[in-house]
Amino acid sequence: MTLSSTLDITLGADVRARRIAQKITLADLGERIGVTYQQIQKYETGANRIAGSTLPLLAVALGCSVADLVACIEPVKEGGEPASSFDEALSFARTVFSLRIDQREAVVGIVRIIQDTSPPRTALRLAEQPAALAH
Repeated sequence: MTLSSTLDITLGADVRARRIAQKITLADLGERIGVTYQQIQKYETGANRIAGSTLPLLAVALGCSVADLVACIEPVKEGGEPASSFDEALSFARTVFSLRIDQREAVVGIVRIIQDTSPPRTALRLAEQPAALAH
């Protein structure tokens, strides 16, 4: 199974769990975002990939943010160790952008040096899946 298909299954399972928790039928959710209940079913099983343009529609229909829907995506370091969380990255970015331009450029230079001398990281990894979602 590829990373993208695993992601599709995990994201779909999250959509399904949110829909069921809110007692929304497949047909109702489909109507809210302009697709058939069969398409929602395919999203939920991972049979069809959820387009980036569909994520905001699903988020609104399910009363959550896009970030909530994709929370199962977690950057990892080489070896599978989780990288900094989104909140930590955002805090770092805010700190860097609060610096003077010359300081900011120095930080970026240091980060590039570190990046150039570090082994490559894996792109994305899914957070641990509950055993009930593993098929």
